Amino acid sequence: MGLPVRPETELNLMKTFSRRLRWVLAAAAVAVWAPGMLGAQAITIPAGTILAASLDKTISSKDARAGLKISATLMQDAPLDGTNKLSRGTKIEGTVVSVRSAADGREEVTLRFDELRRGHWSQPVRLSLRALAGMTEVENAKLPSPGNSFGESESAWTTTQIGGDTVLRGGGKVVAAQEVIGTPTPYGVLVPALPNKDRGCSGGAAAGNAKPQAFWLFSASACGIYGLPDVQIVKAGGGITDEAGTIVLSIQRGKSPLGSGSGILLRVVGQARAK
Repeated sequence: MGLPVRPETELNLMKTFSRRLRWVLAAAAVAVWAPGMLGAQAITIPAGTILAASLDKTISSKDARAGLKISATLMQDAPLDGTNKLSRGTKIEGTVVSVRSAADGREEVTLRFDELRRGHWSQPVRLSLRALAGMTEVENAKLPSPGNSFGESESAWTTTQIGGDTVLRGGGKVVAAQEVIGTPTPYGVLVPALPNKDRGCSGGAAAGNAKPQAFWLFSASACGIYGLPDVQIVKAGGGITDEAGTIVLSIQRGKSPLGSGSGILLRVVGQARAK
C-alpha cells in the first residue's frame, strides 16, 4: 500500500496533467489542419491548386468600395504535395481594389484574394477565379436526388454537383458523362480539374490539373457563373502577368447578387510561400 498523497500535492498533479493535456490537444488540432507545420515552415502551394470556398460576406455594387476587406472560408481539405494540405475552415482573405461605373447600369468591381489565414499562421497567395455559384445552387447541390429512398442515410445519397456531375456516395463514385472521374469525401469530392472550353476554362496535366483536387460542391469542369444572372466575369485573374490574381466582376448596379454563402472556386496562380 503506497503512502497517502497530500491534498495540495494531488491538486498540483491534477493542474500539471491538465496543462499537459491542453498542450497535447492544441498540438493535435494543428496537426489536423496543417500536417506539414505550415505555421513553422515555408510550404509551397503548387500552381493549379483548387480552393473551393463559401463567401463570408455579401459583395454588392452598392456597398463595395476600394479597400473593403472580403473573405471566404475553405469548405473542404485541399490536398497539396505529399501529406500536406490546407484544411477546411482556412480563411481566404482579400480586398476590393476599385469600383467604377460601366455601361448599361453596371459597376465593375476589381478585387483580389491574396492571403490564406488560420489562427496565427498566414501565407500570401495569388488566386484566379474559376467559378461562382449563387446560394440556391449551393443548397441544391447538398440535396439528394429524387430517386433516393425516404430515410436513407446521407452517406448513401446520390447528389448533383454545380455544373452537372453526379455523386454516388453509396457507390463511392463521381461520374461525369457516364465516366467515373473521382471519389466523394465527407465534405465534398476529389476529382481532376477538367477543361471547359465552352465556358473558357483550360485544363491538362501541364496546368497542374491531373491530380485529384477538392471541388466541394462543384463539378470537375465547373467554370464561369451559375445562378447569378446579374454578375459577369470580366477578368478571371489567370495568366502570368502582373495582372495575375486580379479579378474583375461586372455587377448590375443596385443589386446584391454575391450573397454570403455563395460558392466560389479559386485557383492558385503561380507559387506562393509562407511569410
